[in-house]
Amino acid sequence: MQDFSQTLVDSTSVFLDQDQYTVFEKAQKMDYALWGQSSNLKGLNFKIEDAPTFVPMTQNAPTYVKLNGHDYEVYQNSYKEFEEYMKSIFTNDFLSQDSIEKKFANYNGKLAVCDDYDLAQIPYFTGYVGEYYPDDFCSVRYYLKNKTEAQVNFVMIAYYNPNETYEVHDEYSYDDMNKVEYEMQLVKVGYVWRVNKYHSPELG
Repeated sequence: MQDFSQTLVDSTSVFLDQDQYTVFEKAQKMDYALWGQSSNLKGLNFKIEDAPTFVPMTQNAPTYVKLNGHDYEVYQNSYKEFEEYMKSIFTNDFLSQDSIEKKFANYNGKLAVCDDYDLAQIPYFTGYVGEYYPDDFCSVRYYLKNKTEAQVNFVMIAYYNPNETYEVHDEYSYDDMNKVEYEMQLVKVGYVWRVNKYHSPELG
């Protein structure tokens, strides 16, 4: 078997098997549902084939409730349905992060999602890393750290352009970029793989 450790690659499919790659790909498609506005859940079934269709309680006039001083949008879906789907992708440790537990609440058995921008209380949307933007031309790269039958540790390298703004999108090389390395981890839970550490190039 070829050793891919420390070798930069453009896709995790180079060193992940099919089951590992599938669950990691789902995590990538969950970015804005986990850390963006509550309405981002509504399009999740278009991104992930087996995702539930999340529907607000009243589509034309959203139902909001105040929980712990924050506004939450209530969904028709049960909290249990949401929780079970999240656990089909992520570990319990990952989902127990304070920001995730605060954003998604069980409201009388229904899923309620925080729609409050009080970032000091619920930092689920951190924005771009620092003042930089993920570069349009230099896509993320990965390298494998180690892999066993129970765990896979790898790194995602995201590239940020110190010269880029919303108005300026010139093409630069990888050498021009500021880079950040994010630790990723998949672990085996019973007979299935789950994401235990995850980061997004846009959300940090």
